[in-house]
Amino acid sequence: MRESLKKGALELRRLIEEASGGIVITHRNADIDALASAIIAHRIMETLGASGCIAFPEGISRAAREALHYFGVDLSRDIACRELEATGHTGPELAIAVDATNLAQLNPLAGLYLEARTKVVIDHHEPGSLAESADLSLAYPNAASTTELT
Repeated sequence: MRESLKKGALELRRLIEEASGGIVITHRNADIDALASAIIAHRIMETLGASGCIAFPEGISRAAREALHYFGVDLSRDIACRELEATGHTGPELAIAVDATNLAQLNPLAGLYLEARTKVVIDHHEPGSLAESADLSLAYPNAASTTELT
């Protein structure tokens, strides 16, 4: 897994560097793993020079909200895609789905993922429809969490 993950990370870096911007999408009602993975993926995008934001279909779970509060993380800055979610804007250059296996988990934002020029999935579950449609799938079911993959 380690070598495969290393190759995947290099490919992810290349895809992000080729994109001017993108979106990170979690599953509906994001739990702490989805939230942490999304924040890390967003920071990686920023570090590599791609602008972007995080979309949380149907928001985040109570436990995730409590974790944000406890650690003093403010998602109201420019990293949450509130305008994108509200307007239904589609067609990002890069879409990274984290901690999700299938399109239904991304609803109502599945269209953002589908219409992206480049699609990536990072997940610790058995690969599903997202991995099948992805340009890059970093799906490792033996991992305990998606956070450890990001």
